[in-house]
Amino acid sequence: MFTGVTALLARSLRSDARSLLNHTSRVGLMVAIYIALVCSLQVAIRFGAPGMRFFKASVYLNVIFMSLLGIGFFSTTISEEKEEETLGLMTMAGISPLGILLGKLGGRLVQAMLLILVQYPFTLLAVTMGGVTHSQVQAAYISLIGFTLLIAGVGVLCSTLASSSRAAGTSLVVVLGLYVIIPFVCQALLGRIGLQRSIYAFVLQKTAMMSVFLQIEGILTSGWADSLWSLQVITNALAGLVCFLIAWGCFGVASMSSSREASSTSNARVGTGNRRSIELRRVWGNPFMWKEYHFVAGGQRMWYLRLVAYAVLFPVTWVACSLWGFRGWGSDFTQRIGAYLFFSLCALSWEASLIAARCLQDEIRGQTLASLVMLPQSTTQIFYSKLCGALLGILPGIALFLIACFLGFENVSGFLRPRDPGLFILVHLLLVPHLSAVYALWVRWGAVPLAIGTMVGLFAIWIVIGEMVFRFRDAQFNLIAVFLVFVCVGLHIFVNSQIRLIAQRE
Repeated sequence: MFTGVTALLARSLRSDARSLLNHTSRVGLMVAIYIALVCSLQVAIRFGAPGMRFFKASVYLNVIFMSLLGIGFFSTTISEEKEEETLGLMTMAGISPLGILLGKLGGRLVQAMLLILVQYPFTLLAVTMGGVTHSQVQAAYISLIGFTLLIAGVGVLCSTLASSSRAAGTSLVVVLGLYVIIPFVCQALLGRIGLQRSIYAFVLQKTAMMSVFLQIEGILTSGWADSLWSLQVITNALAGLVCFLIAWGCFGVASMSSSREASSTSNARVGTGNRRSIELRRVWGNPFMWKEYHFVAGGQRMWYLRLVAYAVLFPVTWVACSLWGFRGWGSDFTQRIGAYLFFSLCALSWEASLIAARCLQDEIRGQTLASLVMLPQSTTQIFYSKLCGALLGILPGIALFLIACFLGFENVSGFLRPRDPGLFILVHLLLVPHLSAVYALWVRWGAVPLAIGTMVGLFAIWIVIGEMVFRFRDAQFNLIAVFLVFVCVGLHIFVNSQIRLIAQRE
């Protein structure tokens, strides 16, 4: 077993050392931390405490980066072997399930830990700048390590049980969403109910303490003097270990199920019953739209599921605004509509990004681009037909979003006023699907998390440049939005040209 673990671990570390994308991600994180340093120094001129502001920004950047890294990194630990149909070969080579899990996860976990620890000496600069103590720095990084262990454990469990990397990534997103939402809800309920010395108050308090966001928020308060090994660190590490053990126990059953992605070239990626229902239907006049609607967007089943999900999002948003006491402009209903518009717009941007990446990755992985280019239609027409067919699947979300825009016209008009940076935010959300399409040309998994990370980094860079160099205010940020619109057009042209080059190499 140890020979197999060593071989897999060495292979993982070598591939990481030779990957330009991984090194680019590390450089991007360090650039983001440098931007946080510059911003904190600029703000400190007016408000003071530069060390605390710099450390707070760098810690939250690390939490966001590790969350995105887990979605595209840990969730493909085993599922990538299923898609390449090499998991059976590893088993036949005599490597035990525990050896496969340790060898595949170990290298990725080492890389993630090194990414955290290499920043530690640089972050100690915050102690010198003032406003933060050495024990707060240690506690924050120990909390990050515990959170990373949780993501690694949950990611390998999702990767073991899921039939594809996309399904594993989606499952991990859902788990992380619950991990973020539930502790905040418990904290809000604890403050509103006001129970004293009851079992309900104890459960709510302990649940809220398991969140890395609330733990870091407590660490960054002045006068913090708690233990370095908090409840959040212990529970997160134990939960990651338990998920790893469950993945080990379920490995034998999960490894016998074939990947949907691996079998997509020969048949469909859906179940047998659903495939029969699709075969009995007549193909549309545009077969590319028909294919992407059924096999990428999920067909009618996912259409109705999205309709329910976007409809349920409104009462969930209403309850969340009530718990946190959200106060915006207009009446109470207008405020809730505004919150719903924002969250549904983020969800639509996420779904459009997944669709754009999958439309390209399926053809690249199946090596069918050369066949598509030989068809008597232009490459642009083919891929826009594929994209339109996939976008039909998210039509319920678009329709409910437009209805909410009609009901909250006051919010939309106020958001898009020329003197407000609403257009600046909207174009950045539009940029994510375009970046996902670009990254899908080169990376096999994780194009969407990379696109989101790039968008967040660009958003921060624009703010720093606008506020510090050019002294931009509100309306001037919309000039950057116009520039980004031309960037999106350029990305369309770039993706189209790269598709032809990849097809020629096939």
